[in-house]
Order: sequence, then structure tokens, then C-alpha cells
Amino acid sequence: MRVSVSAYLDIQKSVNDEPYLRMLNCQIDGGFIETRVANMGLFTDTVNTKYREAMSSQSKQQLEEAICENMYRLTQQHFSSRLSKLPPQSSAGGKLEVDSEAVRTKRAASDDYYDEVESSKKKLTAGETPSAPMIDADTAAKSRPEGSRKISFTTRDITHFFNVERLRHLMVDLTLLDASATRDDFTVGMSGQVSSTKIADASPYRVPFPFRLPRNLQRRMAEIVISEFTANSMLYFAHRTNSLLFHVDSRSPGVGSLLKTTCTVDEVCLSDQVEEVGNEYPGKSLELIIRTTSAPVMTFQQDSIKLSMDGRCLFFLEGTRQKVGVIPFSAEVQIGLETNKLACASSDDQYLGRVSITKLTFNDGIEFFRLTADDLDGLRKTTKTALENMANAVLGAGIPLSPSPSNSPLHLSAMHVSVLPGVVLLQANVDLYSTFYNHSI
Repeated sequence: MRVSVSAYLDIQKSVNDEPYLRMLNCQIDGGFIETRVANMGLFTDTVNTKYREAMSSQSKQQLEEAICENMYRLTQQHFSSRLSKLPPQSSAGGKLEVDSEAVRTKRAASDDYYDEVESSKKKLTAGETPSAPMIDADTAAKSRPEGSRKISFTTRDITHFFNVERLRHLMVDLTLLDASATRDDFTVGMSGQVSSTKIADASPYRVPFPFRLPRNLQRRMAEIVISEFTANSMLYFAHRTNSLLFHVDSRSPGVGSLLKTTCTVDEVCLSDQVEEVGNEYPGKSLELIIRTTSAPVMTFQQDSIKLSMDGRCLFFLEGTRQKVGVIPFSAEVQIGLETNKLACASSDDQYLGRVSITKLTFNDGIEFFRLTADDLDGLRKTTKTALENMANAVLGAGIPLSPSPSNSPLHLSAMHVSVLPGVVLLQANVDLYSTFYNHSI
């Protein structure tokens, strides 16, 4: 006896919105089954001749029922039971791995930090002087012109710039909407709606419909498509909850040394463009808090992302809450992105990028040493160059797309990221056995 069995399944959701695998059809669709009787004496050949087809058909039916029942039990035990445990929502901040020790101690990690700083009107009392920042050998090394040395970033540097913990209140809805299947692939549609545990607003963006996987020749076992709708909704809620706050000071690679108020002839610093800073606060270093004044907008294009944003940059004496100025700004950034397939098979693929600030303007409402936007044009150009250098130091060096570590809940390999018109496509191969049964690759 040799048979082949085919089963057709789809994903449905229960009344509690829990996904599960439903078996649509299961049958023996190939092979040969022949049933005979034995040890019946003179009747053996007669029975086999007369009832062979009926016995074989009955045996096939019983075998089919047994196999399909066992397959159904296995799918429920090993797949549906795990699908039902998938969270209905996913925290945006929780999916980003950061070094928790890198959260700076000079500023509060709470979401109301900016409000505290903006509303703080406390003046320094007589005799109270702000503490000067410590300048160590590493900081002194960073004071060389930025173009003459390589800028390197660590996870701590990135966390120092932006505290991802601020995004933990952003939730992405993973509710199953629909599912479809062909002989080549299986597609599941999820909501992708973004919400916040802090406010009850609805996203102002329209849900894309219809929304389908883009065509691509470079297939992987698992392919996830993220739309502009989800990305921009996340930016909207992050802005509405005052979560898009960025921090730059003397420890920030690439730009930190530029924030010194005075410098030697061999150095480049802020007072080169704005002499008033050095005259009023000599020997100090400034600290920047940057926040958005409207929700940023992302546009996904072929192999690039366009980002538009308006914001305010607050200047403080580093290590204090003494505000020395505010500059409102508008910016447009073009980010070219692609996955670089390395020739060496033993090396991980890299995600490479190139940042170009196509527009940076200083807007009305400047409060910076009684200067105008025209007076600050040199600072604007220097800032644009410094930010491009800092971003390109990270993206230009490449972000490794390494296989998942052995203790990861998902065992992924051959990862690939593509930016396409209107969507971002994430692809990877999955070791299902290791993923489901927690075995190391």
C-alpha cells in the first residue's frame, strides 16, 4: 500500500477573534490500496475475486478518515494552539531592542519631560552657577573636524538620542481581517490600526483598500508588508502624545563637539557661526531638545523614504535646565535604502542607506540671541551638513541583517528589506521546526 494525502486548510477566527486553522478538505488523492482476505480455505479466492473492490474501497475510506482525523488533531495541537496565543496587539516600542542602561540620567525618561522644561521658569538664584560639563579625553578627540575622522555609533548612542521607551504606549492592532491561499502562497490580512493607551484619538489617515502583497521576484518563506497608513498613524500618535523627543549633547557622535560655545582655531564649534553664543556663555557646551510641532509624514517610494516634519529645537546649557534659545524649523529628508547582498557567503547581508536633507528652513518665532533667520543662515547650513554626516555614518556603514540568535522566539534567516511605492516589504526564511519546538538552529 502506498498513498498520498492532500489537505486544504485556511485561517479563521473565533468569536473571541482568536485565529485558528480550519481544515476544509482532506483526502487520499493518489496511490494504490488493495485489500485481500487470507486463511479462508476454499473460499479465499472466491471472496477476494468477488469482494476485492468493495473491501479495498472500504479500507481506503477508513484509512482516509484515520489519517485526516490525525492530521486535524496535529494541526490543532501544534498550530492552532499557538495561533490562539498570538497577542491581539503589539507594542511599537516593545519590539525595538535597546540598551536600557543607556538611558541618560540628565533628563527624565517620562513623557512629560518637554512640558517640564518648557514650563520651567525658575531662574538661577544669586550665587548659583550652572555646573560646567566635564570634558574628558574622548570628548576632546571628538572636537576635531567631523569630516576628518570616522563617526561610529553604538546602541547606547542611539538610545541617548531617542528613548524608545516613549513608544511603548503605541499599540498596533493585529486582529485577523481575512485570509486567502493559492498553490504557491498563503496570505493573511491584519488590521494594522494604531492606537495609544494615553489618548482616544483616531488616526486621520485613510485605510488602504484594496491592500495586497506587491509583486517581487525575490521570494522568502515569510513576507510582511507594512503600509504608509500604519507608519504615518504611528507618527501621528507619537506626536500627539509628545513622544517624539530627541536629545543631542556633547556625547552625541558626529555633532557633539559642534555644540561647544568656544573653541580653538583648530576646532569647529557653534560660536564660529553665532559669535553671540561664545560671548555670552564662554567655555560651555549646549544641549538640544528637539520635538515635533506637527505629525511627521512618511512617503514610501522605490528604494527610498521621504520624511517631512516641522519642529522646534530648544537650546540649553548642558547639564542644566537653563534655556538659551528656541528655533522653529521645517525639514524634508530623502532616505535611500537597500539590502546589500554580500559576495562572501559567510557574511550577513547589510541594510545600507544614504540620507539627504533636501530642505531645512528656520521659521518664524526664533528666539535665539535676538537673531533673525538670515543671521542664522550659516548655522542652518552647518546643521544640515552635520546631521547628514551623522545619519550617513550609521546607514552608510550598513546595518547587519543577521540571522536570529538561538534564543529568539522566531528563527529567521536570509532577511531582506525593500522599500516599494506605498509599502515596506520585510522578507525572511523561517525555521518552523525550531520556531515551534524551541530547538536551536
